Amino acid sequence: MFTKEMTGAQVLKMARDARAKAGPGVNESIAGTPRVPFKMGKTQVRRDGEIAKELIYFADVVHDPERLLGVFYTYRNRLSDQRYWEFLKLAWIMAGTMETLPIFRELFASKRPFKNWIMSPEEEAKLKALPDEFLVWRAPRKGGDAGISWSVRLIFVAAYAEANGREVIEKSVKKSEVVAYFDRAGEEEIILL
Repeated sequence: MFTKEMTGAQVLKMARDARAKAGPGVNESIAGTPRVPFKMGKTQVRRDGEIAKELIYFADVVHDPERLLGVFYTYRNRLSDQRYWEFLKLAWIMAGTMETLPIFRELFASKRPFKNWIMSPEEEAKLKALPDEFLVWRAPRKGGDAGISWSVRLIFVAAYAEANGREVIEKSVKKSEVVAYFDRAGEEEIILL
């Protein structure tokens, strides 16, 4: 069970255990226009760059989502606000599972500024284009779950549910409740806390 007092190493072990249970996934990177941070000192830019190198190494070179999550969690307070949100997106895509959900609930709930940086400019525009209230769907595990990943594409969720022997649930949400919108693999994922 995740607690805020856990160290990066403890989070890493928990993520590894969760990934071993979950098996291989279909998490991949998201294309989009990169954002360029502004008004940042050289020391912070260098620090963000060093952390980015570690995250990229674990994402692209050794394909170790658990280590990536451990690095992000360990160094999250040393990141600039902009890079915190960008790198959180990478961590979610690579290591987001039901078992790591408590960690991500804490991370997504951060009050740090520049929260919109978790989305590409294209994703942010798609979120803004949604109506003030809309329907989302998900296919939870049997018996329900407290998942935070929903989709605006019923057809995607229905296909996932059919392939995994699950039922589809529906929810009406306000745009103001949405933490992020990720447009990947045809899912059009909505993060709700």
